[in-house]
Amino acid sequence: MLFGGTGDLSRKKLLPALYYLFCENRLPRKARLIGAARSEPEEGFKQFVQAAIEEGVESEFLEAGTVAAFLSTVRFAPISVGEPGGMAALAELLNEDSERRCAFYLATPPSLYTPLVEALAGAGLTGPRATLALEKPIGKNLESAVAINTALAEHFPESRTFRVDHYLGKATVQNLLALRFGNSILEPIWRAPFIRHVQITVAEEAGVEGRQGYYDGVGALRDMVQNHIMQLVCLVAMEPPVRLSGESVRDEKLKVVRALRPITGPAVMTETVRGQYAEGAVGGKPVPAYGDSGSADTETYVAVAAEVNNWRWERTPFFLRTGKRMGSRDTEIVIQFGALPHLVFREQDASKLQPNRLTIRLQPEENIELVLMGSRAGIGMEHMELAPLSLSLSRMGGKPPRRRIAYERLFTDWLNGDQTLFVGREEVEESWRWIDGILAGWAEQGLKPAPYAAGGWGPAEADKMLEDYDAAWRNPGQSE
Repeated sequence: MLFGGTGDLSRKKLLPALYYLFCENRLPRKARLIGAARSEPEEGFKQFVQAAIEEGVESEFLEAGTVAAFLSTVRFAPISVGEPGGMAALAELLNEDSERRCAFYLATPPSLYTPLVEALAGAGLTGPRATLALEKPIGKNLESAVAINTALAEHFPESRTFRVDHYLGKATVQNLLALRFGNSILEPIWRAPFIRHVQITVAEEAGVEGRQGYYDGVGALRDMVQNHIMQLVCLVAMEPPVRLSGESVRDEKLKVVRALRPITGPAVMTETVRGQYAEGAVGGKPVPAYGDSGSADTETYVAVAAEVNNWRWERTPFFLRTGKRMGSRDTEIVIQFGALPHLVFREQDASKLQPNRLTIRLQPEENIELVLMGSRAGIGMEHMELAPLSLSLSRMGGKPPRRRIAYERLFTDWLNGDQTLFVGREEVEESWRWIDGILAGWAEQGLKPAPYAAGGWGPAEADKMLEDYDAAWRNPGQSE
């Protein structure tokens, strides 16, 4: 059951992902897809589904018979949340099969989570064979997150609740787990002092695109750092789990969030930067400033110098940043290793001897790249010249496999009851506790967004913040 079935997320991601799973026989044989929204005739919803898969699925998978077979599984149920009997049509449709397993997916605004679940409970649809998946964000602060989680828990225990962060479904995120916990060569040096710092960048070329009314109440810190970036921090910093299971992985991620050094009060002035894009050019086209139609007090960019206060990461900064109208659309994790303890190449220009660096790119193209120092050909040791060499782990030879939509993995694990790639309640609430400290500090100190040109890489204040750590941002696509 897909609530918000006619929304933008359903059209662009959820429906194409379900279709791919159908093509590969990864859905239960008798599965039905039921769209639920305020009003839409069933044929109109089927047309919407067909248009979504034709737009979002590679042409080689659009065989007419397969498309028709998928559409034959599609139903629609109108709902009216908050009205007596608002779930009657859905309950009637589901009660056609008493042995059903109900999988409810909430692709709706968070304000509808509680009334939707209460309406499902009122219709008798939240029994032990029902599971619930819901999109981020879970609330807009700690108080609202606790309220939503408490309301959900009255009808769906934690074992049947799946909080979605689609970044966790990306193949490169799973490769990060494989790199860390499947290779003995990295684990001994995956810590201070071998790693000098970590950078996580989530950059978007797009602006708010007419959503200022929504975004003015959110901002970049709530929109991206609390969920996507926090999950990446956890996967980089967590200890090896006892086993690769939902409970073990969640336990280790939760320890990371709890170990984050609070950034409150005056500390926000030196350890965070707020920014807002001014007019500029993106992709060679001029774009207006955010402030032309949005609030001057909303950050479209945020940078944070975070620290994980535990044995492994003591005094190792995690530089986090995200922004809209940036130089390109990229998500990267950069693991910057420390410098050599002793230089034996006396004739070399020390400035050319770069410390090793591991770059994990999540988008637009997934890739893992390790930069090592190697020697260019020369005659005699006195002529040996060192230069950075890149080892790419993105392709293993042959034709690359189809690039999966992250939701394909998440749907599969959800339907199989595996919570490894989903976010636990305590993670959500502890991350909001940390974010709320920064928000309160901004309000206390009156920290306003600094301007940056659209198409650039953020305000100068963010560069200065890293200079204070004797570091510099590595912008995606930056040459060696």
